Amino acid sequence: MNLFAFSRRSGTLGEDIIIVVQYPPTVNITSATRNVVFEGERFVAVCEVEEYGYPTEIIEFYWRGPNKEIYNTNTLTLENITRELDVNYTCIASNEYADGRMGEGSAPLLLDVQYSPSLDMKIHGNASEDGLIVEGDSLTVECIVIDANPQPHVISWFDWKGTKVSSNEWIEFNAVQRNQSGNYTCEATNSFWDGTMGNATTGFSIFVQYIPEVKVTFTDNASSTGTAIEGHSFVAECEVLESNPLHNNVTWFDSDRTVVSLDELVKFNDVSRGQSGNYTCVVTNTFWDGRTGTGTAIMNVDVEYPPSVNEQTVFCVEHDLDVRLSCEVNAHPSPSFYAWARNGDLLSREPTYVIKRANRSDSGNYTCTATNVFYDETNATGSGVTELRVQYLSDVTMATTPLYNITEGSDVTIYCQAVNGNPNPYKVYLTFEGEIIAESNRFALYHDLISISRAQDGNYQCNAMTKFYDQREDLSTDAMQITVFYSARIFSEEFSVYEASVGDDVRMECTADGNPSPTIRWFNNRNETLSNGDDNIRIENVEAGEITSVLTLKIGSNSFGIYTCEAYTFIKPSDFQLMTINEIEEA
Repeated sequence: MNLFAFSRRSGTLGEDIIIVVQYPPTVNITSATRNVVFEGERFVAVCEVEEYGYPTEIIEFYWRGPNKEIYNTNTLTLENITRELDVNYTCIASNEYADGRMGEGSAPLLLDVQYSPSLDMKIHGNASEDGLIVEGDSLTVECIVIDANPQPHVISWFDWKGTKVSSNEWIEFNAVQRNQSGNYTCEATNSFWDGTMGNATTGFSIFVQYIPEVKVTFTDNASSTGTAIEGHSFVAECEVLESNPLHNNVTWFDSDRTVVSLDELVKFNDVSRGQSGNYTCVVTNTFWDGRTGTGTAIMNVDVEYPPSVNEQTVFCVEHDLDVRLSCEVNAHPSPSFYAWARNGDLLSREPTYVIKRANRSDSGNYTCTATNVFYDETNATGSGVTELRVQYLSDVTMATTPLYNITEGSDVTIYCQAVNGNPNPYKVYLTFEGEIIAESNRFALYHDLISISRAQDGNYQCNAMTKFYDQREDLSTDAMQITVFYSARIFSEEFSVYEASVGDDVRMECTADGNPSPTIRWFNNRNETLSNGDDNIRIENVEAGEITSVLTLKIGSNSFGIYTCEAYTFIKPSDFQLMTINEIEEA
């Protein structure tokens, strides 16, 4: 505001003073877009006097902007506008005061240049700059808004199919999978002053690398699962179905981790059962970061082979228990059919054949035949012989020489033999009345009794001790009674004297033994044999070969004299005893 004064006469007393206030104009800026413009477009703003100043005459309009001023126009025109022009402009209208100074009225113009977002992105995680990543690794990509006016109100990520996969500036791949390979686009949207939208996109591609995917296939002479028949030949192929990047090595290992092939193919010529087992195909590739990817496929080679029936010997003890013959077979697959036969006769179609209480006649060879069926429906047969050995005790026999009428003082040989046993006895021994008197580690023995005596009369037993397969021991025996015969012997005094008178009774005893039991006979004083049937002769005692004969006489005048007792057997000599009856003389 500027003040100035001038005077005017009005009488005699003095002067009136008039004060005039000068001030600049008030200006206003108008534009069709309300000071907002799209980048790259033309912008026009008009500076208008909203209220004239004093003096009212506008001397000049001009615009003051960044680094320049535009004169002599109330219209500001900006062509092909850029975001760098998003600055303040000022419209100035001037009038001239009385003192020559310029009054200036101004209005600011804040130009708002709107434009779509500018985007960049940043990769976080274990991936290369060009998007290579290994399957299973994790990755985060950040969509960065470098510049935008106004700021975006929507930021989204879309995959290559147009499916939204994130609603913010981050897209995360946790344990990325190969099916996530592809192009991904970040889209940012802002809203302009006129309701239209600004849009910007940026994108990147993921190339997921992964280990080789491997499958094993087989040629002819093997099933699709790796089953083959012993002696056949076949080839297994390690087929690489997928690999990113391409594989660079193929190696076959057996179950012992021994390399068996450095090629996709592994050959089995005349395959044997010992080659059954797991085989591993290992295929490798190299990832972008130098790590090695390893893909594996395991095949199980299952070699089938014909039955092999074990040859065996089975032991049992006669009449001990039932015998169970088992067909022990090594075959793959297990046999489907069995047959037991002996001497061509079919006994059973079961894997086990049972013989009830086997006896020695069951000993012999039994043939088991087993048949299995291979994966291709062919079959194979194997046979084996089981020898059954039924063990049993020996037959024991005894004999003597001489066989009969063994007499005291003679030489006797006892023969003891064990025959027909299985196995043979390991010891044969001879006992007399339970006491061992001879033994042998062979299955027969001879024992001599020199000048046998009656004390050696008694029970003799031949014993054969057998040890069976299960270490049990058992005994077979034979016994015989040896009787030693010997001649008669009288126990009484050699000469006996009896004193008697006529009419007396005289009792005379004669006791003898012998084997066999002796016979006793009497002779009278006239050497006449007295009959054993007479009432005056009787046998009073017979015990264990001992006999007592009693002669009782009624003494007559002719009864005095010598009497004889004779004891005898079939063995000579006889034994005699003399007895005298003397008459008692009268006083």
